[in-house]
Amino acid sequence: MQTRIVARVAPPRIAWYDIENEPTSFRDRFPLTKPIAIGWTLDGVTGHWAKGEGETLARGLERFRVECWDRCDVIAGHNVRQHDNPIINAAMLRVGLLPLAPKMCRDTLRDLIKLKGIGRSMEALAVYLDMGDRKYHLSEAEWEELWPMDTPSRRA
Repeated sequence: MQTRIVARVAPPRIAWYDIENEPTSFRDRFPLTKPIAIGWTLDGVTGHWAKGEGETLARGLERFRVECWDRCDVIAGHNVRQHDNPIINAAMLRVGLLPLAPKMCRDTLRDLIKLKGIGRSMEALAVYLDMGDRKYHLSEAEWEELWPMDTPSRRA
């Protein structure tokens, strides 16, 4: 008599995240940037850090690592491999933290199948995939109006 063994594998825990960043200076042809806000969701629980809300960048980065990065199997976001992850790792080094450990990554810009005639922006994907919410978009003029360049908090 043969015994049949069935293995059950739990689905991976996928965390979604996004950052907002600002240039701190320009060198050669590329800006040096630092995060000004980080938002994440894992297992239906969301978290965020934003500059000016009382918590330091170092504490916000460490909280992102503990609450999101270290708990998930896969990290996902839009253009995270070439934009968000390098900025987060550079910011961590600047504040004396170790960079994030390597993690399987799903990038909705880089990994999306080739499409013809359909936009690949987060705004377009939210509509096409019926995500319920839309990505909020602000023009540079709207950003400047909300947070002028010459304010003390912007220089900090």
